[in-house]
Amino acid sequence: MLLPSLINLRRPSNTPLEPEDIFGSSLGGIFTDDTQNQHGDDPNTVILYRNAKFGELELRVADVNGEEQRRKFAHYLWNAGVMMAELVSGRVEGGDLGASGKGLLQDEEGWRDGEWWTDKEEEKKWSVEGETVLELGAGGLGRKDR
Repeated sequence: MLLPSLINLRRPSNTPLEPEDIFGSSLGGIFTDDTQNQHGDDPNTVILYRNAKFGELELRVADVNGEEQRRKFAHYLWNAGVMMAELVSGRVEGGDLGASGKGLLQDEEGWRDGEWWTDKEEEKKWSVEGETVLELGAGGLGRKDR
């Protein structure tokens, strides 16, 4: 499974797709060795992240228009962030359907057989179960000059 397959973009229904939107979202299908590694640069677009354990999560990116000091590429959801979310949330075991109640989808058949992003030993290193976690992102902490 590829990380981008866990991401869908929901654009506002009143905003027509531009040719660049259609072309940009199809590049991974045309150039299969060029995987899209960042998602969403429009603050009006909702990013839908599908996690086997927690279901579908809606995310929004920061609106950095007019705020140059906040342009640190934090207004994208990066595949590295998706990967970390997958690792921190942990694998779905056997018959566990997760919060979505749907469990794993057909295209995740290998996951049903115990395959996952890492082996069990590496997974333990990423576990935050029982811990308090604070995520600090660069996009929301920009200082506004007076």
